[in-house]
Amino acid sequence: MASRTRALVGGLAIFGAVVVAVQAWGYGSWLLTGDPAPISSPSPVPAEIRAAVRMAELTSVAGATVWLVYVVWAWRRAGNLTWPALWTIAWACTFWQEPLVNARNHTFSFNKAFHNLGDWTTHLPFVPASYSPLPEALVLEGLVFVYLLPLLAIAVAAYARVVRRLLPFRSVVPTVLVAYVSVVVFDLAFELQGIHQSLLRYVEVGGPVLNAGQPEQWPILEGLGISVAWAFPGILTFLLRDHWRVQDARPSWWTGSWRPTPVTILAAIGATNLVFGLYNATYIAVMDGTISHQPAWLAPIGG
Repeated sequence: MASRTRALVGGLAIFGAVVVAVQAWGYGSWLLTGDPAPISSPSPVPAEIRAAVRMAELTSVAGATVWLVYVVWAWRRAGNLTWPALWTIAWACTFWQEPLVNARNHTFSFNKAFHNLGDWTTHLPFVPASYSPLPEALVLEGLVFVYLLPLLAIAVAAYARVVRRLLPFRSVVPTVLVAYVSVVVFDLAFELQGIHQSLLRYVEVGGPVLNAGQPEQWPILEGLGISVAWAFPGILTFLLRDHWRVQDARPSWWTGSWRPTPVTILAAIGATNLVFGLYNATYIAVMDGTISHQPAWLAPIGG
């Protein structure tokens, strides 16, 4: 069993190292070629919507600042790698995948009033030349991956622990399902709020849809899929610390002479990227068919 665990962690760490290299290549070639350029709307963004965009950015900046101060303090206080620090690093190294949902069709868009420099996706080795750049909301979404998703991981782990104590049989399967459903509800509220405020829109979707064909349409399968990726780190933390009795502040995922901190970080990066990549692949495969017409500041480039 220990050898299988070491092999799994080692494989994830190798994958994580490859992911870091791909991310560095994509960002580096994007920046060095001079491609970063803001994508702006051909028509003015209404003042109330622009105000909502700026408020969303300020909220992300404030949230990321508080979270990072806490992460550094907790890491130094523990003297070991902590779960908040681990998932902060892992999710920050997953952000490069975020625009890949548009690799086949431009199905998703942020408001062009967000501070953006286009995106780096065309510099990745496996993206088709027909890809339409996303006005990637760097201040908003980039910081979501730095603070909100790691915070969600810790919250889901804590919530699962409470749920397990409340369930009559304390079975791990119902606990995990309840934790996952809680993330689905969170994502539903989070995304619908952004859609309602015109911060983001789903231009083309597939499968069951709320408000199908309307500007505020929302793909249900996307919510179910991304909730798996968002919930995974928290559920894994719960399993390792509570169900499988791994209590150390530093995740002891193996035994032997491994160098723990670098391998742990790379394995976490590999795990989050693997799960998020599976979500992206599924999203790309099914989001096709129901188109909604959007105002210029939310439409695809040229749309």
